[in-house]
Amino acid sequence: MSDKRVLLHGAVNSSNFGDCLFVELFYKAFKEAGGLEPVFLEGKYGISDFNRRAIGYAHNETVNDAKSADALVYISGGYFGDDSSPIWMSWRRWARYFRIAGDFVRSGRPIAMAGVGGGPLKSRFTEASIKRVVENAVFVTVRDLGTLEMFDSFAPGKARLTNDTALIIEPRDIPPIDCLAVEAMNRDIGKCKYILLHVTGVEAIDRKMTEMVVPALGSFVSAHSDLAVVVTCDCQFRQRPGAVNRIREILQCPIHYYEYHSPRQLCAVINEASLVVTPKLHVGIVGSALGRPVASFPAHPYKTQRFYDGIDEGFRCEPLSTIDEKNALKSIKRNFDLPVVVPETARMLAQKNVSECVSVIVSRLTDA
Repeated sequence: MSDKRVLLHGAVNSSNFGDCLFVELFYKAFKEAGGLEPVFLEGKYGISDFNRRAIGYAHNETVNDAKSADALVYISGGYFGDDSSPIWMSWRRWARYFRIAGDFVRSGRPIAMAGVGGGPLKSRFTEASIKRVVENAVFVTVRDLGTLEMFDSFAPGKARLTNDTALIIEPRDIPPIDCLAVEAMNRDIGKCKYILLHVTGVEAIDRKMTEMVVPALGSFVSAHSDLAVVVTCDCQFRQRPGAVNRIREILQCPIHYYEYHSPRQLCAVINEASLVVTPKLHVGIVGSALGRPVASFPAHPYKTQRFYDGIDEGFRCEPLSTIDEKNALKSIKRNFDLPVVVPETARMLAQKNVSECVSVIVSRLTDA
């Protein structure tokens, strides 16, 4: 077998930390499989420049070239769902994720779905689009029970429950923080231990974090003179270093703003944190995978709570919509110095999303 091209698809056109990790993990796995050439769509819904740089991807194929690939793999991510948005939002979701599947369904080429997440699902149009992909896929693994139940309603027994693919990341995979970043940190916070405070660049989420969680963090840090705070954002185009000024006013402690520019380097910053405080899913999952203490205040508790419940760490979640300063402080105190322990079975299940997906695609293309 040679020159078999595999189209990797999903949330590949952003700089969002979790999605970029999945681009890297799946690209590397298919590249190393031998006899396969992983490719991405170009253009509006294709691979972002940020991801190109992160993985060293130099191809410049047309959309038609990508559509002619030998197999389609939906890489991990939580994009199999929608909310009660207007129909034009559902159409855009279809165009971004599911339109490409039609070419592979009609031609009978293999489709795989590896460690994906779904729901909530309120649009019948999106539901029909997802149902068609699930029904025609040769490999389907899902990261949580809610997605499994949804997919089972489309094609009973087709999907298997695994875990989030980001759990395969281990401390030994993480590089040191680069020298320039270390120098910048040392200028601002010295060699203090630090709590990593994750902001999103989304005004409503960051405002709630600043009103409830940051004051609680300030109370905690004021009682620990050896602690500093590193603030970061997990999406390059949403970074707002100026927002740190308000956080600095509240915390009254050494603060450094770490500018996100590389998924692996953000992993390195997470790996050194004494506590990870986050309103989103994948900064917390990577913190968990690396055995760091995590306090999660999810802006989207539907998917985040499912993850922590799945590794018996559900107590770490306090939904951002209902949190107050008093309970935020309780959560920070409870989780500080309490590393997440990920069961080995959870890591093994997460690994199946990558290893078994590659094996199935290799087998299908070999037999074709």
